[in-house]
Amino acid sequence: MTFREHMKKGLGLNNLGHAYNDIYFLIIPLLLPFLKAEFNLTYAQSGLILTGHLGVRSLFSYISGHLGDKYDKRFIISAGFIISSFFLASLILAGSITSVVVYLLLLAIGVATFHPLATAMAGEDAVPEYRAFHMGIFETTGAIGIILASLTFGLAVQNWGWRQTCLLLSLPGLPLAWAYLKIKKEEVDPLSIAENNVDRFYIILFIIARGIRGLGIGVIMSFLPTYGTDHLGLSAGAVSWLMTLFFIGGIFGALGGGWLSDKSSPLLLVWVTTVITVPLTILITYTGSPLIVYILVFIFGIVNSAFFTPQNCWLTMVSTVATRGKVLGAAFLIEGFSNTISPALFGWIADNIGLAGSFRWSVVPVALSLIFFLKLYNLQLRGELSCRKYEELCS
Repeated sequence: MTFREHMKKGLGLNNLGHAYNDIYFLIIPLLLPFLKAEFNLTYAQSGLILTGHLGVRSLFSYISGHLGDKYDKRFIISAGFIISSFFLASLILAGSITSVVVYLLLLAIGVATFHPLATAMAGEDAVPEYRAFHMGIFETTGAIGIILASLTFGLAVQNWGWRQTCLLLSLPGLPLAWAYLKIKKEEVDPLSIAENNVDRFYIILFIIARGIRGLGIGVIMSFLPTYGTDHLGLSAGAVSWLMTLFFIGGIFGALGGGWLSDKSSPLLLVWVTTVITVPLTILITYTGSPLIVYILVFIFGIVNSAFFTPQNCWLTMVSTVATRGKVLGAAFLIEGFSNTISPALFGWIADNIGLAGSFRWSVVPVALSLIFFLKLYNLQLRGELSCRKYEELCS
């Protein structure tokens, strides 16, 4: 199959689904300022809502990844879209914060089905020599979906309210669910070996490092809109542009990260992007100028997406067809649990020292993850990542 044919295959429904699912994926950070204002929530309470949602989403990411290795990925993704659409639409009935939280927790179950399975499908569909770039395009479509939501969400809420806006956003999920069931299933060899011979211990170490990094990144992703309203005095429309710039940067980062990963080592790019994240986070908190913050957030978006493309590519390369969903599901599980802890922990810190101070403390786990990524990259350079028992990867 030619590169063009692979692109048509990969850029079809799977990437369209990614664009739409990422609207679900990050709906709570967009909602938080409005929930906080309507229900008089503290930062800690806002963090607990994120904690519950992310915890459920993380657990079901692993469950769906494991099921995807055993059953039809298309059916599981389709079911996820139906669940997500139903409970996002149900928010229009929510009259209390309790009902909002219940619907958001149930929404998380549907959202969790997509990323581990669709990421595995994107890697399997790609031409090997262009795999990272192809997966960068997959990441890009997710950013495009968020950009569209960010551009319209604040304005839509101002005109119709957040409940009605969530109802409108839920509608495309049902035709997408139907379309996934229509995809022709291709037979693949479940016993095919991984492309890179990497010991299972180092795969686990990589997933742990990713989780530690997520502990610091999670608070930025969760509270950036709130930071814009509370500390920079931005309106809902202006905050939507803040998030839009983050994800526009994500487009450049995903494509550039994919291209660079095909030319060099994904592990090297993972380490470099994590290094850059530390000073960027600190700089965002030391300026009161919205213009400078806009620029820094745009760069942050580039760096953040340039991290995700190579690390997803690396996990795809070191796993087999029989274990890929489980490996990616485990990665989303560990990172998700970090993101689950992050809003509650750093929300509590923000209640005590302010949100800017909380952002500064978030660089500690990011810096810690650097040690693990650097160790893995050095082992790769010395050729010491190989399995002692390669058959373990297929067990």
